Amino acid sequence: MADNLIMKEGKYLNVAVTASKTSGEIDLLGSKFPVVLLTDRDSTSGYASVDVGPAVYDLSVVAKNADGNSAVAVWDRLYWDTGQSPDALSKDDSKIFFGYALETVTTGETATINVLKWPAPDAVGAGSILANALGDGLSGGAGTALTPAVDDTTIEVCASPVQLQVKALGVDTAQLAADAVDGTKIADDAVSLEHLDSGITPAYLVKFAGNETILASPSPDTTTEITCVGIAETDIVIAMIKTNGGSPKVNFVSYTITTSPGSFTLTTDTAPTADDIISWMVLRAAA
Repeated sequence: MADNLIMKEGKYLNVAVTASKTSGEIDLLGSKFPVVLLTDRDSTSGYASVDVGPAVYDLSVVAKNADGNSAVAVWDRLYWDTGQSPDALSKDDSKIFFGYALETVTTGETATINVLKWPAPDAVGAGSILANALGDGLSGGAGTALTPAVDDTTIEVCASPVQLQVKALGVDTAQLAADAVDGTKIADDAVSLEHLDSGITPAYLVKFAGNETILASPSPDTTTEITCVGIAETDIVIAMIKTNGGSPKVNFVSYTITTSPGSFTLTTDTAPTADDIISWMVLRAAA
């Protein structure tokens, strides 16, 4: 056994307590450690025997939380609320963690119930065990989000149930190296028109395109209809002769669009000849 062991069971201590405290009352050791007195405070030494827990006591509990009246359920966390007169336990998690309710209290009522005194200080909140373990940079109180001094990450601590959540907040452009993003890091179909700079956003996009071969029958004339399902009245048609095997030269004069069932008709100044090929495209305004 260790030579420096003073007390094998540290549940009961004889320590200095607040003046006038008596057996069965709650007192605070330091700033975060409530205890229950087992004896009256000695007026000469200022000491009393205390229980740090775990243990079950009958204690006064007010059914309220930080926002107002709130019923107490079994296993609700209870806090020592010095704002009550006389001092009492409640669910106000801005106070000092004490333990857990083992009985219920109707909302807004005050009752003496069995309470499990738990020896650990408040598990969450600035100055708590968790806060001390995480280090400096924390702010907030019990049951709230605690923000550490860590770039782009927030640590949230929830009181019920006790849990720690680390959430990434993203990376801003100032934290990226000049060549950090290249094509291999951009997913397919991830870039759309709204993400393009106004200087490189196209006014029109090629919606349809193709090559149309002039047939010998029916006999070619100065109008050529080309099927284009989906064409819109506001689209723009551009056409040119890709292959011209005849004479004279063919010039395009105009076009008309038929949206249903979908086609456009090119008008030329001279009828093309069989096997001529017309290359065409349909432009649509970029949305």
